[in-house]
Amino acid sequence: MDRRRVVLIAEDSERDAEVAIQVFKEPPRWQVVWVEDGVAALEVLRHKGKHASTPVPDLLILSIQMPRMRGPEVLWRVKQSPELANLPVVMWSVCDDEYQIERLYQMGAAAYVAKRVDREEEAEQLRAVRRFWDVAALPQCRAPDTLSLQGDRAHSR
Repeated sequence: MDRRRVVLIAEDSERDAEVAIQVFKEPPRWQVVWVEDGVAALEVLRHKGKHASTPVPDLLILSIQMPRMRGPEVLWRVKQSPELANLPVVMWSVCDDEYQIERLYQMGAAAYVAKRVDREEEAEQLRAVRRFWDVAALPQCRAPDTLSLQGDRAHSR
């Protein structure tokens, strides 16, 4: 039997996180890991501290604006890690800056989804994302030996 898929949701808005968690817990349920900032997302991916037993996610839903480390920097670090470079990362934000969205794709984002004010519209968007990843073949990633929490911040332009 296949293992249950794992999604890491990195989102500082509790309201938006609740919508995403609800969508990914609909059948067939994914295992959901939620963190509120970019540093915590990297800690999950590195299997550090309280996240040592958390499985490597199959999908990362990543907000752009978060405390401690913005989403674009997390994306850059993930894509620089040989062990995680194939991890699909869906950027999720209210941003409508075409240049920034293009940069996110250039950095390796699998998709960009605009957040909605209406909770049901937002849930429907996330269900569409989820339906795609429910049937997509996902790469096997493993926890990296190292994934820097410090360093080059120039990639979050």
